[in-house]
Amino acid sequence: MASHHRRIKVSSRLAPQIYLGHIWRKNQSDQAAARAVVVKCAGQLSRDAAGKLQGPWKEWQAARQLRSVPQSHPNVVQVFDTFVQRSHVFVVMEHCARGDLLTDLMATQPQSRLGQRHALRIVLGLARGLQFLHSVCNIAHRDVSLENVFVTRDGSYKLGDFGLSTRADTKASGCVGKTQYVAPEVVGEASYDPMTADVWSLGILLFMLVTGCPLLQFASPISSEFLAVKAMGCRGVLKAWKMDTLLSYATIDLLSKMLEFEPSKRLRNMTEVLNHPALLAASRRADTEAQQAARTQAGNPVAASR
Repeated sequence: MASHHRRIKVSSRLAPQIYLGHIWRKNQSDQAAARAVVVKCAGQLSRDAAGKLQGPWKEWQAARQLRSVPQSHPNVVQVFDTFVQRSHVFVVMEHCARGDLLTDLMATQPQSRLGQRHALRIVLGLARGLQFLHSVCNIAHRDVSLENVFVTRDGSYKLGDFGLSTRADTKASGCVGKTQYVAPEVVGEASYDPMTADVWSLGILLFMLVTGCPLLQFASPISSEFLAVKAMGCRGVLKAWKMDTLLSYATIDLLSKMLEFEPSKRLRNMTEVLNHPALLAASRRADTEAQQAARTQAGNPVAASR
């Protein structure tokens, strides 16, 4: 960035077009009010032959929509600001110190997979975040993946990167997203329900968390791999890989219903996903753990004062 927005000071570059910086709520003399942020250049504005502005509107609109809702969600990366500088659109977001989930997984898990309970806890939070995006913000993500889940210093998991997002309440078109996560209808149909496509992508994410591998390289209906996996179904693949014994019946059932190839037979939205017995059980466990942690902290004055 050639210069800085009045409330933001950039300190370093994390990646091309992505910077680490600090934002001040009032003025830069108050160091205690500074907060670490990521400043992302979403793209450049330009004009077409008719003089109409063109640019990274999807991410810009999603960021502005997230800022407009009264309260942020603990499983969605918080957006603090959006601005235009020298014809470039910038989005200022919460900094998640541990980076993306794929990198974190590879660094902490030798087999790049997690135990069932840990994986379900992550997906529980992400499903809640997606439900918030769909229902409150009218945003369908369309690029749910390990790379677009970010991990905070305290181990919270948050959805980010809305560059491919669209309205949740209308049919979408176009094959977008990472190939291993794209739903079959996104590849093979002219239009599709983007919320149901998000269900598939989240199902793939859960599948990868518990197996360390994608279900498919690409859900193309002309692919021999696609046809074989469709014939076997998710249960059949897990059994063939000898991984079905590592998972409960409820988890396998959740995966099978999220990864149903026919969108009309799939769990349709995040409310249905969250009401599945596997995630209801995960929710109860999370509540119990939170209550135990609160009791422990209440009984430890030193911890409570931190």
